[in-house]
Amino acid sequence: MPYRTRLWVRAVTALLVGAILVTALGPETARADQQGEPASWSLSPSTGGAVDDRVSLRHTLTPGDAADDALLLVNYSDTEVAFRVYAGAGATSPEGLFDIGLGAEDHASAWVGLAFASTGEPIQPGDVLTMPAQSAVEIAVQLTVPTDATPGDHPFGVVAELVSAADDDWAMATRVGVRVHLRVDGPTVARQAIEDLATRYNLSWNPFAPGELYVTFELINEGNVRSTVDAQVTVEGPWGLGASTTTIEQHELLPGQSQSVETTLSFWPLLLGTATIAVEPGPVGDDEPAQTTEPVVEELAVTAVPLAHLSVIAAAVLLALCWRQLRRRHRQRLEARVASLVEQRLSERQPRLEGAAPGDLSGDDRPPGEA
Repeated sequence: MPYRTRLWVRAVTALLVGAILVTALGPETARADQQGEPASWSLSPSTGGAVDDRVSLRHTLTPGDAADDALLLVNYSDTEVAFRVYAGAGATSPEGLFDIGLGAEDHASAWVGLAFASTGEPIQPGDVLTMPAQSAVEIAVQLTVPTDATPGDHPFGVVAELVSAADDDWAMATRVGVRVHLRVDGPTVARQAIEDLATRYNLSWNPFAPGELYVTFELINEGNVRSTVDAQVTVEGPWGLGASTTTIEQHELLPGQSQSVETTLSFWPLLLGTATIAVEPGPVGDDEPAQTTEPVVEELAVTAVPLAHLSVIAAAVLLALCWRQLRRRHRQRLEARVASLVEQRLSERQPRLEGAAPGDLSGDDRPPGEA
């Protein structure tokens, strides 16, 4: 394989592996190898230098305010292990898992500050923290809300990433982390938008079975809080005939984030119909419900031509016409045969009638009973 192709494949593999290994942020224990030696570590919310029962950091602040919290990084390995500890803005995957970007150095640094709790020495995103075997270190987390911050949810995460040996082509990232639920005080709105709504009808060639209607749309969180989404998709024909409904549940959609949604419904081909999508956002977990919730409803005309049923009707009409034509031809042939026999019988009797004398009833023409 050419070097450039091999390099490209390794780079893509690294991104995929990193995405797979870093899925959900939470107080979990990670295991990996560092230079051939097994490594095991965890990052968890802590209080007073000990792990507490929280699964995330949760704070509600006003613009310009700050809050202090702490995390405990524990190296369970029997060897010395090196980590990078940094914060990043959060996002959710299509499967609903929370994550931050690899090596994140986004605007999170203006909101989330990290430092060693014992000394107060700041921890920068590129710093490498080398921990002895079977050791722990408490990391101070300072949340600072800018004075111009907008109300609503601002999701972040703090991760501890294993610094592994790598060649010059690619490196694999293995990390665990803790979510930071930060809400800026102020008016909160839960609002979703539906865009790129489209339908496609797949006809069933069995005239006694409904077809399938594929519905796709883009769901966008235009509110300022994260929310779960219950989307009810309904399709019905004229006057509500053949209605079919399904419900789609999105686990979590962050502010400004979008998600492609697709579903399939059974629908009889009634020529014309209407697809309706009704979206109702709701709070996630222990979140306070938004002060304003704005449901949204979108409709789209659906065309479902009953080709199979029209084909059956056309075939039935054609068979009826053919049967009628056959019966007509049969009747015409029968009438022609009867007419031919009558004409033949008359032509056979005509010569005898012409050669007989008046009053001569001899032979077969005599009345019955006369000698």
